[in-house]
Amino acid sequence: MIGMNIALQNVSIDDAIVDTLRAIEHRVISDLDLFSFKVQNMSQSIEVLNLRTQRDFQYVIKMENQMKGLRSKFRQVEDDRKSIMAKNFQELKDKMDELKPLIPVLEQYKMDAALISQFKEEIRNLSVVLTSIQEELGAYDYDELYQRVLRLDTRLRSCMGKLSECCLCMLLST
Repeated sequence: MIGMNIALQNVSIDDAIVDTLRAIEHRVISDLDLFSFKVQNMSQSIEVLNLRTQRDFQYVIKMENQMKGLRSKFRQVEDDRKSIMAKNFQELKDKMDELKPLIPVLEQYKMDAALISQFKEEIRNLSVVLTSIQEELGAYDYDELYQRVLRLDTRLRSCMGKLSECCLCMLLST
């Protein structure tokens, strides 16, 4: 009788262990699904951001060339301002009016830079979660997800580099 009670207690303990392992497995799978969803959303956002950055970068380059022309006009006005002052003043005013749309683009760059910083922080946080999940699961292979996170980080860095180039070009041209 005592031997039977001990055997039943061992079965009950084994069932509890199995249930605990199933609960852990379910939580880990849920965490991985959420992680995969977040990575996919971030990937899409970064792609949109990258396309917008490329478009805006071309716009900024065009504006940079116009600013160089504007600077040349300023020098010309300084050299011979009495004879051509009225004509060049209107041209300069027109050029300045053309450059006004650049202000919202620069504001968008500021917001995009903040968004990139936020994405970098989220990637760091997701990397920590991924590492902890990998440690919990031990031998499971999640290198593909980690490589995707690294690619996202690389793309973010590329976007930040382009933003930096744009801002530096604009600063140098002024």
